Amino acid sequence: MSEPMKNLVNRQVKEHCLLLALIDTLEVILSPKSGHSFDPTKFRQTLEQVIELMAVHNETERVELSPALQRCLPEVDYWQIKMLEIQDEAISTRPFTSTSG
Repeated sequence: MSEPMKNLVNRQVKEHCLLLALIDTLEVILSPKSGHSFDPTKFRQTLEQVIELMAVHNETERVELSPALQRCLPEVDYWQIKMLEIQDEAISTRPFTSTSG
């Protein structure tokens, strides 16, 4: 794997980790079991971070990662890449709903 591709993948992995941490934070904020009163300012700030990160992350996947994968993977992997693009589109357009209850 080329150095630019490694850097791109590493950046995407770091963003995934950050996104998971932000989602964990949202779940704590929204959980009635957390023992803390709901803080609308913290909720709004965290949600804005999620939205910003998702927008940048999805654009990077669309503009950089998908084309790079298409260039370096064998033709038989074309449909796997297309499935990833469809999944990314579904995730990026799905409204956030808390699983905490």
